[in-house]
Amino acid sequence: MGDESKSVVAADDHLAAEELERRVALIRENMTEVVHELDYRRSELHDVQEKLKKRTVVAAVGGGVLVAASAALGFSVYRSRTRRPRSETARALIAPQLVRVTRYESLLHKFVSAAAGALVTMAVKAVALRLMPAPQPAAEAE
Repeated sequence: MGDESKSVVAADDHLAAEELERRVALIRENMTEVVHELDYRRSELHDVQEKLKKRTVVAAVGGGVLVAASAALGFSVYRSRTRRPRSETARALIAPQLVRVTRYESLLHKFVSAAAGALVTMAVKAVALRLMPAPQPAAEAE
């Protein structure tokens, strides 16, 4: 009687081991597909040259906008530092000793400038995301 129960348990263990091996094989097969997909996405993400080749017009327009914005900002800063407002010019003609030597930006001006820069950055990012299509998943090679 004791021998029969041992053989039944051994057969159950053998079936359970086969079932576990089958499950492990399915999990490995699924993991292989996931790893291949992640590898493809990683290579697509880091391949900047290929992205620039595909979207030459978008890159050129983005670069042009960036250069134009930088030039406009630089020219604006240059003009603000070299030119005096009309009221200061008039004061300088009447009483040169009353003219302020330095002008400091107010805290409000700094805050508004930072907020405007952040908004422009967000707008450019939104436009770029709309112009660039989403990456396509890799075709499975079998």
